[in-house]
Amino acid sequence: MFQKNVWMIALGGIAIAVVAMIGALAAALTIRKQASKLRANMRSVSRGVYNFGTALQLLSGADAAEDDCEISTCC
Repeated sequence: MFQKNVWMIALGGIAIAVVAMIGALAAALTIRKQASKLRANMRSVSRGVYNFGTALQLLSGADAAEDDCEISTCC
């Protein structure tokens, strides 16, 4: 019914489509993995900045001043 050339072109097109889909899937998985790592790193940095700020507050005595104010109700 169809010529051999038509079948070869059709099979070639299907093969290219399959390879493109596999490539897109691999790219999507890589992007998801990298996004997960980036999210974890940002969470770690955020926690470090928060801990650093808390340490600065404790060193400056700002936390003690708030406790004194609550106890003596002078504010």
